[in-house]
Amino acid sequence: MKTNACLDQTARYLAVDILTRIQRENSYSNILLNQTLMKYRLPVQDANLLTKIVYGTLQQQLTLEYWLNPFIKQKKVLPWVKELLLSALFQLQYLDRIPARAVLDESIKIAKAKGHDGIRKFVTGVLHAVLRSQLPDPHEIADPFERARIVYSVPGWLVNQLVTENGWEKTNLLLSSINQPPHQAIRVNTSKISLQQAERALTAAGFTWRRSQLSPTSLIIQSGFAGNSQLFKNGSIVFQDESAACVVASMEIKADQKVLDACAAPGGKTLQIADQLQTGHVWALDIHEHKVKLIEKMRFVVACKLG
Repeated sequence: MKTNACLDQTARYLAVDILTRIQRENSYSNILLNQTLMKYRLPVQDANLLTKIVYGTLQQQLTLEYWLNPFIKQKKVLPWVKELLLSALFQLQYLDRIPARAVLDESIKIAKAKGHDGIRKFVTGVLHAVLRSQLPDPHEIADPFERARIVYSVPGWLVNQLVTENGWEKTNLLLSSINQPPHQAIRVNTSKISLQQAERALTAAGFTWRRSQLSPTSLIIQSGFAGNSQLFKNGSIVFQDESAACVVASMEIKADQKVLDACAAPGGKTLQIADQLQTGHVWALDIHEHKVKLIEKMRFVVACKLG
């Protein structure tokens, strides 16, 4: 495998690596993304692009595969090649500010660096064909269940369940909200810093934010990438979805309690519980051994941050 010292640290190259590992190893996207951002310390613009490509390609995967399938037909494609094509297609279809030539140029370079000349030619041919063609419209799929699955990029079982429980009108409303761009949500580690102190520090560092309406210790970052902040580097804030933070907030944990997190991987809620304990303890378990290792890894990363 040939790699280029600069190319293999670009947002697009790293995105292909992350997406491939997610599919191959069934890894957690947020953990791989955070590890990559911490390792390479990308500029803010590149970090934002990497995040958009990874989460966007995963979010729109079924729609992207529907568009891609006519161009690759029944050919056996290596996993990383498929992720390269899906991520390129995502950029072409969903990221309006990125010129098509930039997507094609770097995608072809990645194909050449990670594979052989035949793969480079294949990727080049597919992407040029995509640009020359009109992609099939998933709204024209006759079967309503299959149409909803592809349009909203959600599993078929979910469509079936929602329609059974809610009917088509409410199901379409629910599914249309699923793929809205996610907030950049952070949780303040209140064992290290108060919410108000975090707000002042973020403002002083040039971030704009608003308080979460769901979680009392969460903030929504509206401009700036929180992963580059000093608060993130020293463990005072962590990336955590509001809905996940709400689970622990609803438990009303006391400082001296003993808590069992029986399904703990990858460990975000466990750490949130630990933040609220002083003389108490939290035990983190999971039925899968490889997931227990994720908890241990997260604990190690946080310990390093706290020094």
